[in-house]
Amino acid sequence: MINFKYERLIPRRFQKVAGVASYVWQVNEPWHRPYNYVRHPKGGARPIAPSAYCQLFQDGTYIHVLIPLFDHPRLAESLLLFGQALFTANRVQRYLKLHQSFESLGVRGSYDFTAVRHGLAHASTALSKPKTVAALRRLFGSTKIDLDNHRHLRQMYIQCGELLRVLDQAQAEQLRRIIPELTLLRSGGDALLDWQVDGIEGICTPLRVHTD
Repeated sequence: MINFKYERLIPRRFQKVAGVASYVWQVNEPWHRPYNYVRHPKGGARPIAPSAYCQLFQDGTYIHVLIPLFDHPRLAESLLLFGQALFTANRVQRYLKLHQSFESLGVRGSYDFTAVRHGLAHASTALSKPKTVAALRRLFGSTKIDLDNHRHLRQMYIQCGELLRVLDQAQAEQLRRIIPELTLLRSGGDALLDWQVDGIEGICTPLRVHTD
């Protein structure tokens, strides 16, 4: 896996069976909050429209891109939600957050990982859609997902692997389609967090904000 942080999404012992052990991520390092500033060529900071940040694999290397939230709301939200999943400790909440990231893109299709999302989010007796019920019974032998059961846990991570691959490819496809509309940075360090600009007393001084 390219990004060691992604190991939090699928434990190493399940990465091979989940199909991500040797997968090359097209989208890398999505951040969980919008950026409002970039580094100014003369020093200090320059304000920008709130934007999601990630790296995109392009021509054999990763390029650093900013995606304005107001211009591309679905894609930007998807990237922000993916970033939030990387900072979420609970494995069920991580799965649900990743599925929200997938839903934000508006991708259509029938996937088993969506049935798993319903199984994790709802009581088994509340599930009524025939396709969802059939998929859960096929995958787990029941509509109830028991993560204390090793077979169930393994199957959840197999589905999480498919979700990650489909999500990664869909995000990358949309990003490549709008590259001319995006802000390209020399490095990730050129995107500045609010606290870097505002400063923290005793730690770092505020940066000058250029409006030109």
